[in-house]
Amino acid sequence: MILIVGFSSCKPNESTAERTGNTEQVQQTAQQTINQPVPETHVKIEQRSDLSFLSEMNGQYPYETNLLENEPMKTRLETIMGGKYVDFIQRMEVQTPIRVDDDIVFMSGFMKHSGGIEEAALVVDVAQNLIWVLTLENGKDMNIFKDDRDVRMPDIFIRKIQELTN
Repeated sequence: MILIVGFSSCKPNESTAERTGNTEQVQQTAQQTINQPVPETHVKIEQRSDLSFLSEMNGQYPYETNLLENEPMKTRLETIMGGKYVDFIQRMEVQTPIRVDDDIVFMSGFMKHSGGIEEAALVVDVAQNLIWVLTLENGKDMNIFKDDRDVRMPDIFIRKIQELTN
């Protein structure tokens, strides 16, 4: 099962990113901007904590259980994002409810009083035990973090990227 968390707000400026309606092009662009941890801190799939509990959280808000600040999510996110974890948490101040669709979990949010230029989204594929994170800074600087480079991003994550770049 995948957990996806997303936030939406006003559209970013024209300069936010290259405009595209092509999912394949978005996938390629996103792949080029993915931030990966240094190899020695990369967590092998076999060593990652199980996130299947997220499939039971449909409709709940992440803040209700401090989901993003407690284990196992905190360590997983810190491993993937390094020093950008704090930026992500700041962009999750105002949250949407968690959406669960089959094995995909989605959540999103934005920074209070930011006018939609400071956003974040989190997608978890529960079946594959994989995480994708997106942060938008200053309405134009998009950062994408994920566990593995060789796995295609879930469609909901691609749609979120398209939303923020259009």
